[in-house]
Amino acid sequence: AAADPAVEERRRRTGVARLDTAPALAALAACVARREPATLMAGIDWARYVPGFVAVRPSPLLAGIAEAQQAAAARADDAGTNAESLAALLAGQTDAERRKTLLDLVRGQAAAVLGHASMDAVEPDRAFRELGFDSLTAVELRNRLTAATGVRLPATVVFDYPTAAGLAEYVRAAIVDGGVVGVAPVFGELDRLEAALTGSAPDRSARIRITERLRALLASLNADDAPAGAGGDTVAEKLQDATPDEVFDFIDRELGVS
Repeated sequence: AAADPAVEERRRRTGVARLDTAPALAALAACVARREPATLMAGIDWARYVPGFVAVRPSPLLAGIAEAQQAAAARADDAGTNAESLAALLAGQTDAERRKTLLDLVRGQAAAVLGHASMDAVEPDRAFRELGFDSLTAVELRNRLTAATGVRLPATVVFDYPTAAGLAEYVRAAIVDGGVVGVAPVFGELDRLEAALTGSAPDRSARIRITERLRALLASLNADDAPAGAGGDTVAEKLQDATPDEVFDFIDRELGVS
């Protein structure tokens, strides 16, 4: 049977190719011959597949696949550069210019998800559902915007703000009102810290040194925010008496490291 053109186009965009019969059977025969208990066969274009898969958080499922790791590294470099460039651009714009920039971004990304050549196909006030979005393409749009802006957006954001204009305003508030424009370099450094902590297994001595540095940093940050005479322990005060393992548990909770 002929393949649905829309399905094939989505496969192409997401990097999951249809397997032709002959090579698929040959791969299956090779797997059977090796007697492996669990096997997955798929034709994956990692450069296309990985960005959407890791847009929100790193995935340990890709850790053992060299091609996926290379694509993830390239994506991280590009995403970091793009998000920082966007923040720098917005920092030098007026409020009206920022709104137009972000509306164009949302419309352009939405058009790309739907396979349109131009953002003109995405009217600012037309509902995404009317434009052809479903649950899968909505997540793809969220992932694209997360990568482009450096802001982690909720999975339901496209349905919560169902037009390009509404979504662009939400993104503007998250970036500008949320302070991302002014502190984009800081968040970039925090992302690199998170990646370093996730990808390493420091010994006890190193963990103690890392813990002390983090305690000092948190104490400095909390000192600026704590109201005079406020009761109760601040985060910094709680961490003063925490063990290294407790501090790392705190990092896991607050940064989403798993």
